[in-house]
Amino acid sequence: DMDGNFIYTDIKEVDLQKINPTTLAVSIYPNPNKDLLNIDIETMQQKKVAINLFDATGKSILNKSCQVETGKQTFQINTQLIAPGVYLLNIIDENNTSISKQKLIVY
Repeated sequence: DMDGNFIYTDIKEVDLQKINPTTLAVSIYPNPNKDLLNIDIETMQQKKVAINLFDATGKSILNKSCQVETGKQTFQINTQLIAPGVYLLNIIDENNTSISKQKLIVY
């Protein structure tokens, strides 16, 4: 704490076996970007996802449907034809659940 005091909390058990097997891990790089954006998607179960890119006004710039197989896959988006600016990259699954929302800067 800021005044030098501290408190111990109870130890909590975490059961990693109960983690949802359809959970996705998403990373994008390089960001900022000017040429080719890489989107790594990792899952323990195959599923369909939609990659959506929106500009700062909310206008849809890109919609791409992808089938993600078990494991890690990389999808690429050519950003050379996209005007420089700040964008929102939103990835949703087949249940229309948002998996990842990330800011993308194109220069």
